[in-house]
Amino acid sequence: MGPRHSPSLVAGLFLFSFALNAAHASDLNTERACQEIQQSKSQLPKISRFHALWDVLRVRLAPGSVIKLQEIDLSVLPSVPAASESGENIIFSIEPPQAFLNSPEFQKMRARYEAIQSAIDSQKRTLTKILKTKSVQECIQVSTDQDFDFLGFSKLAEEAKSLALVGQALDAGKVRKTIGKTLRHLKLNWHVVWSTQVMDVYLALKSPNTRNIVILSHGVSGGKLVDSSLNEYPLGIFSELSPSLESISFFSCHDDESVSLYHVEDHLRESPTSMALRRVFYAQGTKLLGQQDVVPVEAFKSFMKKVDRRILDASRIESPKTTLDPSPVPAQCSIQISGLALARGTLGFSLNGRFIGDLDKYSLSTEFTFPCRYLDRAKNILVMRSLNLLEDALPVSAEYSVSVRAPGQTVKSGSLSHYYRSDKSYQSSKFEFELGAPL
Repeated sequence: MGPRHSPSLVAGLFLFSFALNAAHASDLNTERACQEIQQSKSQLPKISRFHALWDVLRVRLAPGSVIKLQEIDLSVLPSVPAASESGENIIFSIEPPQAFLNSPEFQKMRARYEAIQSAIDSQKRTLTKILKTKSVQECIQVSTDQDFDFLGFSKLAEEAKSLALVGQALDAGKVRKTIGKTLRHLKLNWHVVWSTQVMDVYLALKSPNTRNIVILSHGVSGGKLVDSSLNEYPLGIFSELSPSLESISFFSCHDDESVSLYHVEDHLRESPTSMALRRVFYAQGTKLLGQQDVVPVEAFKSFMKKVDRRILDASRIESPKTTLDPSPVPAQCSIQISGLALARGTLGFSLNGRFIGDLDKYSLSTEFTFPCRYLDRAKNILVMRSLNLLEDALPVSAEYSVSVRAPGQTVKSGSLSHYYRSDKSYQSSKFEFELGAPL
């Protein structure tokens, strides 16, 4: 049988196309919709039934074949002495905290997500008939006979796209099962943290006990990483790395974009280290059914076996011995936020582009400690920005203050500004201050 379009592929592009055009949905009609469907079908790659089936079987039977391990090797000059000959190897796995899953905000999103999925499923048969039409005229006729509501369906498609991460958050059981099967095949001792919360990863990245880190998380187009509670990783999260850190590995969609967006290679190369070789590993997906690159969780075992082996092989190569003077303990400064509490959401705090911590409604402390070298003599900017993709951060009150402690330095009084969207919802805050003369 000759090549044909995969109905599931057409459906996927159809949904995506309508989601993109939802802003103009008010002028969407049957004729326009049918024109778009036929145009999308004409632009699809020819995929035979055999190749479509083969792609599905690859994910189920040989998931490792649908990804490639990418590696960036960085030869660096050790600048600080090693704290020890060993360290902790950590896998951070995407698994939402129960408090988040039980929260009224997530439950509301989940109910809506499930309602939308049910509504879309109920129209699959009709949609399939429409997708099988071979001309605009035939499409219009079938759509009219079936009384298909393109405008209503396009709105469902747009909302389903915006809630896609909710479905991923509910898929934690599959991830836990996959990791359980993976660990028994690894040679190194790996500790699993059943969370990818921003602060958990941030603290591990700068811990002197950390040797290798693997982050299995959500990734969105553009490279932004998303944690277990659907908070975006702030751009400065990789700016403070432990000297003992040997490698960082990423397993999510759009990993190549993530490595670039977060400047992981630069941070590993430029931060003080006791290692002669530091590396970045990430999974690169392959196109399935002609669609965007896919990194299925089923491929994690194959990915980890390769990462584990590469790290182990490097450890067997004796590094040149260097004599280094003990590095001085860096001076610590802090920022105290007084009177700030959140009714919902998460706020991320970045000082001069470096992440220093976050705050949500469950947080007990609003003091953030950081190396004094983050401070600039001329001008310093502390940015407080909402991180959560499902709900904006909502301070209980805008009446709070910021104070800076810098040992040996005077701090001039700063200015605190708040920014709001056109609908008057909170967007972010900025605190600007300068350092005075040394004491």
